[in-house]
Amino acid sequence: MLAERLLQYYKEHIDKLAASELPPIERFAEAAADRISKGGALYLYDRGHLLSQELFHRAGGLALIRPLELPEKGTDIGRAEHAVKESGLRSGDVLIIGSVSGKNAFVVELAVQAKKIGVTVAALTSLPFSALVESDHPGGQRLFEAADYVLDIHAEAGDAILEVPGLEEKMAPISGISAAMIGWCLKVQIVEHLLKRGIKPTVYISVNLPGGPERFDSANQRARELGY
Repeated sequence: MLAERLLQYYKEHIDKLAASELPPIERFAEAAADRISKGGALYLYDRGHLLSQELFHRAGGLALIRPLELPEKGTDIGRAEHAVKESGLRSGDVLIIGSVSGKNAFVVELAVQAKKIGVTVAALTSLPFSALVESDHPGGQRLFEAADYVLDIHAEAGDAILEVPGLEEKMAPISGISAAMIGWCLKVQIVEHLLKRGIKPTVYISVNLPGGPERFDSANQRARELGY
């Protein structure tokens, strides 16, 4: 049964993440909490393949994480510097950039330009995939080489993991599920470090519970006022 085999792959992947990614998650979470405790904001930008919406406005999620909304349309490398300047990013902020292969010139330059203004940058990317591709960036860097921290989603080249008899192509990309798991581990670890600092971050409850919509609105207001 293909579905059963796929679930087994997912179980094995979780074990792989647990064995290798907890230390980098802990290091980045501590750094992010330190920045947040000093007034920094936490942003996420991704290329659209990493289930980024899973990390925004979800029940049990942090209100402090923000999508990085870039004013520039398009992804030409020359737009990155202006996009960073107009995005609202400030020195002391934290930016997670998601890209499965990490080869795209725009995301690499986004990391470079964000670091120039004092933003701490983490790459949410696949090191095995990145190792097999050449960067499109003129400097030859891939995303993991341009970031301060690296969170490895461990997607294989091509991303899809399930061989299907009768098909040449594999099915079921691992990157989205892997990124979501790392994202939630990162969130709870940031909360742990904030609480150690005496900071109680705003956490959403489900809007489908009694009083949920009102508490959702008040959570957003609290996060705007406090920054967390």
